[in-house]
Amino acid sequence: MTIIKKIKDYLYHLLNLIKRYINRYRTDNETTVNEGFFKSLMPGDIVWSKMPLDDISLAKVKPGHRVRPYVFLKRKKDSFWGLYCSSSAIVKKEIETYHLWGGDRYGLSKISYIRLSPIEIIPRENIISYMTRLKDADMSIINKKLDILKHNHHVKTKFRFDVKMAPLAGDVISFKHKHYYVFDSDKTNIKAFRIYDDASKCNKPYILGNSRHLYIDLDKMVNLKDDQAFKYVDMLNHSFNEELTKRLKTKIKKPDIKVKTKIENEDPYWIYQEGQILLNKYYEEDFLYFYSFKNRHYGLNLKRYNLNRIKDYDEVIYLEKRRSISQLKAGNVLKGDDLAEVETLLYENDDEFILEPPTFKHLI
Repeated sequence: MTIIKKIKDYLYHLLNLIKRYINRYRTDNETTVNEGFFKSLMPGDIVWSKMPLDDISLAKVKPGHRVRPYVFLKRKKDSFWGLYCSSSAIVKKEIETYHLWGGDRYGLSKISYIRLSPIEIIPRENIISYMTRLKDADMSIINKKLDILKHNHHVKTKFRFDVKMAPLAGDVISFKHKHYYVFDSDKTNIKAFRIYDDASKCNKPYILGNSRHLYIDLDKMVNLKDDQAFKYVDMLNHSFNEELTKRLKTKIKKPDIKVKTKIENEDPYWIYQEGQILLNKYYEEDFLYFYSFKNRHYGLNLKRYNLNRIKDYDEVIYLEKRRSISQLKAGNVLKGDDLAEVETLLYENDDEFILEPPTFKHLI
């Protein structure tokens, strides 16, 4: 049964990939969707559509990119409001105006981005076909990000999806003019830490994310109710919450001070070249290998972290250690400056990364 399920999953991904590229390379003369289909679209549906550009501007776009996904927001008489989707890299200063989606959860071969501002108006006749529908969890996160954009950048977008916005771990919320970091939540209760702009107000101060002027007090956890009216101020990387969990378990009084792991009586060893990218049986990038230590293999989970995103946006990243990587196959090797950038980030973020800059002497 396990083999049959894996075959079905593989065929599902393959068919989605074929449909995606058939839709992407349709010609400009192909018949567009009928009125009945247009009226059936709901907020959150994703459709393939020609870009809403004039002929001169459209001619400057590569033929394979003139048709792309748009998130359907609101229907007008002969057009709709939509959000532009792309798999191209985005610059760091714009990352807050995008939402990450796609990949395995949608049966797609790669991760894509939804640009949250500005909203575009796309003529009905530009629609080519239906692609898929956003999951409620994604629509909820987009709602939060639109609130955050409104709060932090004064980007006023009135549209919101009709889904519940429940606070999740990593959210920074505002309630009665006080800010809180959500550490954990369930259907009714929210565990949160109060946020201060002065470390002296905290019994156990902990720097909030990459901020240098905001602190949470690890000694003051409060319970909030899910039915209260919160405003969303920020969303932190999931890795921050994992690191915070480690800090609470170890009860470190000054968790913002870096303590490097010391190697005693045993040295790291290498079964692959440092920077070796390992592939799973579907030939997808799975694991970026760094070193082995005490019968564990340390590297970066490439199903969780995107290498281009890490290098371009200085993402907070953490090591993963595995008991076995024998089932993986060797692919390309990350070398030079690209590898040095990733290892520098790991050295700054993760105490278990035991190689030290500036030499990273085991680089080949």
